[in-house]
Amino acid sequence: MPTAIQESNKQTLSPSEHDHHERLFTFKEAMAHLRVSRSTIYRLMSSGQLIGHKVGSQWRYYSSDLRACVRSQ
Repeated sequence: MPTAIQESNKQTLSPSEHDHHERLFTFKEAMAHLRVSRSTIYRLMSSGQLIGHKVGSQWRYYSSDLRACVRSQ
């Protein structure tokens, strides 16, 4: 059963919405890039400040979404 974070951050993206050469970060890479804890990543996603994309059972983050999150702070 999907969690509230999964439901609130599900995105259906067309190829034009993100540059197909744009880097995707793993959960751990996003934590290191933003210099935040695991719980902070989940809190940012829950509040809508960070968009995460589920790939199988793992989260992925576009570099542009990480930049937007930093700008929103």
